[in-house]
Amino acid sequence: MAPRRSKRPKHQPLSANEVRWACDPGSFDFETTETLGSPEPFLGQKRALRALQFGAQAHNPGFNVFVVGQHGTGRTSMSRQFLERLAATRRTPPDYCYVHDFDNGGEAHALRLPPGTGRKLRDGMLAVVKELRQSLPRAFEEEDYERDRMAIRMTIEQRQAEVFENLRQAAEDKGFAIARTQQGFAVAPVREGVVLEPAQLAELDDEEQDELKVAEKAVRDLLRQTLRQFRDIEKSSIRDLEDLERESADSVVAHAISDLMEATGDLEDVQAYLEAVKGDILGNLDEFKADDEEAEAGMMSPGHMEVPFPFIDRYKVNLLVDNSANAGAPVIQEDFPTYRNLLGRINHEAHFGNMVTHFSMIRPGSLHLANGGFLVIDAEDLLRNPQAWDGLKRALRVKHLKLEEPFEQLKIQATVDIEPDPIPLDVKVVLIGTPLIFHLLHNNDSDFPELFKVTAEFRPSMGRSDRSIEAFAGFCAARCEELELLPLEANAVARLCEHSARSAGQQDRLDLRFRDLIDLIHESDFWARQTCYDKGLPAPCAIHADHVDIAVNQRSDRGRNLQETVVRLIGEGTIRIDLDDPVVGQINGLTVLQVGQTPFGAPARLSARITAGQGYVVNVEREVQLSGPFHNKGVLILTGYIKGKYGRHYPLSVNASVVFEQSYSPVDGDSATLAEICAIVSAAAELPLRQDVAVTGSVDQMGQVQAVGGVNEKIEGFWTAIQALQPGRTAGVILPRTNVRHLMLDQELVEAVRLGQLSIWPVDTVDQALEILTGMPAVQIDVLVEDHLETLRDNVKGGPPGAESMVILSQADGIPTGPPDPTPKR
Repeated sequence: MAPRRSKRPKHQPLSANEVRWACDPGSFDFETTETLGSPEPFLGQKRALRALQFGAQAHNPGFNVFVVGQHGTGRTSMSRQFLERLAATRRTPPDYCYVHDFDNGGEAHALRLPPGTGRKLRDGMLAVVKELRQSLPRAFEEEDYERDRMAIRMTIEQRQAEVFENLRQAAEDKGFAIARTQQGFAVAPVREGVVLEPAQLAELDDEEQDELKVAEKAVRDLLRQTLRQFRDIEKSSIRDLEDLERESADSVVAHAISDLMEATGDLEDVQAYLEAVKGDILGNLDEFKADDEEAEAGMMSPGHMEVPFPFIDRYKVNLLVDNSANAGAPVIQEDFPTYRNLLGRINHEAHFGNMVTHFSMIRPGSLHLANGGFLVIDAEDLLRNPQAWDGLKRALRVKHLKLEEPFEQLKIQATVDIEPDPIPLDVKVVLIGTPLIFHLLHNNDSDFPELFKVTAEFRPSMGRSDRSIEAFAGFCAARCEELELLPLEANAVARLCEHSARSAGQQDRLDLRFRDLIDLIHESDFWARQTCYDKGLPAPCAIHADHVDIAVNQRSDRGRNLQETVVRLIGEGTIRIDLDDPVVGQINGLTVLQVGQTPFGAPARLSARITAGQGYVVNVEREVQLSGPFHNKGVLILTGYIKGKYGRHYPLSVNASVVFEQSYSPVDGDSATLAEICAIVSAAAELPLRQDVAVTGSVDQMGQVQAVGGVNEKIEGFWTAIQALQPGRTAGVILPRTNVRHLMLDQELVEAVRLGQLSIWPVDTVDQALEILTGMPAVQIDVLVEDHLETLRDNVKGGPPGAESMVILSQADGIPTGPPDPTPKR
């Protein structure tokens, strides 16, 4: 459905049908979009989605995907929607838990579990601990347990009594008595059952005292042996009591944990963990004898008092990744990709001046959550966090996730850390960014091409055809339904198609930057409802084309302050624009300015002077640092064209100055080259140019006119300005023929073209433009130029051989950094 180009007479202006493509509402087979069926889900981006599908399904290392596209093309929403559809067909990845490592000093041990099992294990362990906190104390209160415990105690007392009786009898045989005191056991000599006092001992002769000392030493040796026997009996009794406790608790613990053991019977790692839990509980039964208040206070086990966590926490299960609710692989979009948000973190708590942690304080990152599926990240957000970018690349290279702090070496405060087991990583990362970011990474980061080998490029527009227009209508219908907006009438869809072509900058293409389109539909819905409300009418059933027009006009009107200022200054004559009589060396060029998201065009008076000179070439804008590189390039191309056409046989001993009058802002661009050449030729031939015709176009060194940007804004800005200056005035515009397909002029200008008030001439060469501006054949113009240059050459006395033309350029059609200064500077 591209516009056909018909042959026309020489310098024939365009017709009204050629300056705007009009979408026929009658081509649609629906009255409103409410009756349309399911639309194509990924409008215009099949190539990008094929690349995304390949990258998502390729199992080779490094086949992650970088989605390239401009903002607003649906690159993020479409990519995620596509990945979610693909992920739904994938197997659900496993759960991951961190548990207390009983064999490694309390480090964090990772368990890999089938999806949904992690939640069951976590909840099951909470239930086990809760049950044991109640059932174990009750088990130690049972009559059988208490009877067996008392029997052990009685046996101990009997054994100790027998040992003590043997000691007492042996001591008595040696003439000594054994007595218990507060300090322990005391040994004292006796005679006839009476303990000898110190005075009585002193009356004994030396031989008797020596005998008592030998006997006392023997008794004390027996006492030490007896005390050792007491300790052995005590130890044996403790072991017997512990065995009794373990025997009584074993069945209780086994019963409490039996359901978990049975549910995870085919998982060796879980079975080993549960056996370790059972053994640890039986080895720390005293912890379960504490009441709830002691447990809440954080009672510690012996040897673990330095850790500020309740002992019971060691039996918790830290469910790091829970895929129980997923039907397929996960698709995670990380909107704030810091290092910790991507790779996880280990939280800490303050404890007596130290920062301490525990396996239950490990938190997952988005890489953990997306493991086994897809992770979507905005590249610009990621690159704002260099540590996160480096951490992501490292994880993708080594294919596992190891939790560590990014600035470990910079820590000032003392910390107690753990080293959790690394988790295997199997994830597809989808980075989304602009072409600029893609090329910067590709050219400056050696890891990037190795880790992101697939590029999915979202294009900004698509070709216009009956099929694409139908798909476009379906897309609009789906968005209205999704956003709960009024449906669109066929004429409203037609107007949206025209707006899309205008946004794409080409009659035969449709814009794929859907963010702008959806915003326009939102605004049209608002004006549809508001218009009916203002008129006291019932709520509308659908959005009409008039409502779309109101939305477009209101959107444009919101950014017109600067444009209105420029138009007012032109209308007042502060900014001078001539329209009436032809003038030598003067022409109206076209510029484009932009404030925010609203570009607009404005005419700019361009003048040229030719004088005899010494061949100095000066670019004033470059000298004062107001000229951009494309502007400078246009100057050099212009110089090459002039020299090639008029200085092939003789040196040009002239100076040529060209300037955009009343312009004081930084500029760039080469689309004023055609106007500048026409002004120079006019000055050289002393031939006046039409002032009611504005010119835009780039030129190569051969004089061929080339396409430029912003033609719609330039023509509309020129028309607005001349109507402010002379209402009802006719005018014309010369533009490159290759720009005709880019014309999507406002309806007001289309009507002006239809009525003959506005003429738009497409040209292929500089000569064609000059013929329109002068009304004279190009051959005659060349003769006039050559005659004038010859006269100047003859008048130059003593000029250096090979002198060249001088071109002084002031402004092209670039985007200035600020509003124009309306006050002429002298």
